[in-house]
Amino acid sequence: MKTIVFDLTTSLSNIAYPTHRVKTCEELMEICIRTCRELHSSNPLPDINIELNTVALVIRKMTRLFFFSENRYISIAVPITILYNENKIPKFYYNSFQIDSEIWSWLIAMCVTPIDDLCNQEDFVEFECRCEERGIDIKQIFKTFKDADYGYLRYDIDPDGARNAKEKGRPHLHPQYHCDIHLSNYATFKTGFINSISPSDFIEFIDNESDRWYVIPAKKLHK
Repeated sequence: MKTIVFDLTTSLSNIAYPTHRVKTCEELMEICIRTCRELHSSNPLPDINIELNTVALVIRKMTRLFFFSENRYISIAVPITILYNENKIPKFYYNSFQIDSEIWSWLIAMCVTPIDDLCNQEDFVEFECRCEERGIDIKQIFKTFKDADYGYLRYDIDPDGARNAKEKGRPHLHPQYHCDIHLSNYATFKTGFINSISPSDFIEFIDNESDRWYVIPAKKLHK
């Protein structure tokens, strides 16, 4: 496993923690693309201490981004290949082609502009032609991000929500420390924790290569 840690800059914080609740896969795609563009030109921290106010890029069989703020951790998968040598900026690849700054900029444009409108812009047409000369299909790269399952996971410390649930006589529905798993209302569910968890705990919680055993309390076992 390789872990690369960056400062959670104001720019990255604004990307990962918008003022509204993230509700769509398109928003997750834009968060992923914008974050990769930022990290593409950012120097990692000299050590890999995963603390609050950092962004961690964890590269293994499943590559994921982790954002750690004071009361909320967020994680999404990254659907492309990332190569990294110690103390160097990570490099992002689609197949064998490195995604450079210009490609990242146009991928962001494709997030916010209908493709038919882009195809009527001379700059985009010229860029697409240059990509084709290099054997790069920019629309296919974008489709990879658009079709990705980002495995959205959010950890919250929410005392207000826990207090409101307790006042309604249903404290089990909204633990103060909890993970929201999945994105849409019809699919999401909460997993509660008795105590607060650290950034490292959060990474281990969804690491498929760590211990996956869960011990069910005896009183909950079926006889």
